[in-house]
Amino acid sequence: MSAIPKVLALSAGSALVALAPATAFAAGTPQLAAQLSVQDVSWMRTTATANISEIQSGRLAEARGSLPAVRELGAHYVMDHTKALAQLQALAAKLGVTLPSGPTAPQRSELASLISARGGAFDALYAADAVKDHRAAIAGTRQEIAQGSDAPVVDAARGVLPLLEAHLRLAEQARTQTQTQTQAHTQPHAQTMGQARLNPSSAMLPRTVAAGSGGRADTAPALPSAAPAAAIAAGAGLLTWGFRVLLRRRG
Repeated sequence: MSAIPKVLALSAGSALVALAPATAFAAGTPQLAAQLSVQDVSWMRTTATANISEIQSGRLAEARGSLPAVRELGAHYVMDHTKALAQLQALAAKLGVTLPSGPTAPQRSELASLISARGGAFDALYAADAVKDHRAAIAGTRQEIAQGSDAPVVDAARGVLPLLEAHLRLAEQARTQTQTQTQAHTQPHAQTMGQARLNPSSAMLPRTVAAGSGGRADTAPALPSAAPAAAIAAGAGLLTWGFRVLLRRRG
C-alpha cells in the first residue's frame, strides 16, 4: 500500500467518524433550513460544489494524467470526495438544506481547461488547481468552525478538515513532481539551443573576407584556388604566342 492510500485512509476514516455523530444528532432533533445561520448554509453549499468539482476533475486525472502521482491523486480524490459529498447530502437532507447539484461557473471553467490540456500540461494544471482549491476549502472550513452556529454543521466541518489538509499536502507533492517533470523536458532543449549557438554549422561559417568589404564575411562559395587560375593564364599566353607566329609566316 503506497503512502498516499495510508494517509488518505486515516484521514477519510476520521472524517467519516466525526460526521456520524452530527448526523445522528440532526436526526434526533429535526431542524429547518430557515433556522440555520447564513454561515452554516453557505459552507454546506460551497462544500457541496467543491466536492462535485473534485470528483469530476479527479476522474479526468485518472484518465489523462501522465504522471502516476497525478493519476493516483485523482483516484483518491474521487473516492474521498464522493464519500464526503454523500455525508454532506445526508446531513443537508436532515436539516432541510437544498444543496447544488453541479459545480459553479468558475469550477466549470477550470474543468474546461483541464479537458483541453494534455500530457505534462494537464498534470501541471491539475496539480496547481488542486492546491488552490484545497487551500480555499480549508480556509472556508476553518471559518465555519470559528463562526458557525449550528452544532451538527460545525462538527461536520471539524470532521472534514483533516482530510482537506491531507489532500493539500498530497497536491503540493504532486505539483512539485510536475514542476520537476517540466524542468526535465525544458533543460535538454535549452542545452541543445545553447550548443547550436556556440557551435554553428560549418556551412554557415564565413569562407572569405573580400578586400574593401570592411571586414564583412562573405558566406558565398570560395573562389577557385590560385593553381587553376595560373594554369588558365599560362594557356592563354601560349595561344597568343601561337597566333603571332602564324601571322608572321603569312606575312
